[in-house]
Amino acid sequence: MKKTYFFSLTIAASMWSFTAQAQIYSPSGDVDFSQVNNNSVGIGTDIPESKLHILGSEDELLLIEAEARAIVNGWQSPKNSLRVVGMSETQQQGGPPNFETVFNIDESGSTMIGEFDFNVADFNKLLVKRAMGVYASQNAWTRLRFDGSGLNPGNPMLTWRAPGNNYFRLRNDETGSVALTMSKSGEVGAGTEAFTGDHSLYVAGTAVSDMLYIQEPSEWGQDNNFIEIKHSFGPEIRWKSSSGENFRFFSNGNNVMHLSPEGKVGIGTDNFVNDYSLYVAGSMVAEEAFILIEDDWGDFVFEEDYPLMPLKELDTYLKQNKHLPDFPSAAEVKENGLALGETERLLTIKVEELTLYLLRMNEEMEALREEITTLKGEK
Repeated sequence: MKKTYFFSLTIAASMWSFTAQAQIYSPSGDVDFSQVNNNSVGIGTDIPESKLHILGSEDELLLIEAEARAIVNGWQSPKNSLRVVGMSETQQQGGPPNFETVFNIDESGSTMIGEFDFNVADFNKLLVKRAMGVYASQNAWTRLRFDGSGLNPGNPMLTWRAPGNNYFRLRNDETGSVALTMSKSGEVGAGTEAFTGDHSLYVAGTAVSDMLYIQEPSEWGQDNNFIEIKHSFGPEIRWKSSSGENFRFFSNGNNVMHLSPEGKVGIGTDNFVNDYSLYVAGSMVAEEAFILIEDDWGDFVFEEDYPLMPLKELDTYLKQNKHLPDFPSAAEVKENGLALGETERLLTIKVEELTLYLLRMNEEMEALREEITTLKGEK
């Protein structure tokens, strides 16, 4: 750490120029030697209480004014209006002392505390090197600093300490509203400081973002095991899991819905057996349901060359299998479920076949009726 052993005050051009020598001015025009006492100088007092003691009115205690100096093309103010220089302990033994700027005010009014490249003050009215603090007591302070040392500036840091809840707040003095709160435990509140539960971010009101990315800290930087919510061509939820886990929805501890990486949906279940897209554990209610059939609908039954099974063969089949042809057995339905679309297609085929059976029976009955009528007429 650098220590300052003495300071020298340089007032550029205000007390020295090409045409004037440094001087002390008094109302009478003379220097009153009674104002110099025990190697101390008093201005406005003959009892100086320090090396330099200035006693003046409230309106004008000290005025430091830079004197313009002539150059070839006009007038120019001095480079520095006020500069305080200190000697550091980094000087080499036996060598000349090393001086550093401790405090500097330039001609534009920019104030710098510490050694600076003076050009950096162009857009800053106050510059403090390394660290700046606001202290209320030994246990209450705020600091803005860099955590490095030497030629390495390190990272910018805002640190604070205060008794009580020890929150750091950003507040608008006009409205009195707190925009941002940070707790000593690391919680951040936007518009609130009600840190309840075990969360890191609290937002009072709505939050807007073009993307929300959730991932375990151990996975950060890897394209795996994440959830992403964003809006690109439309609202999207993306996730990726190294173990192929489902995306789960829970409510009050209940397993509400599962989405598999392959696109399967399970309502109340993740028992994705066979190759179906939707699995529902329990009942399902809908005002209307439409099922698209890929196979031919049953209208081909009415083609002239349709092979309608004779009733005697149908009777034999039913006695042997206990179910209609082309339909699954009770055991198969219990094991594999019932395909509604295919079942509706088969039922339509059987209804159409039944219609054909009735029409043929009606034809046979009409033929028998005519034959009976003919026989009666012959008698």
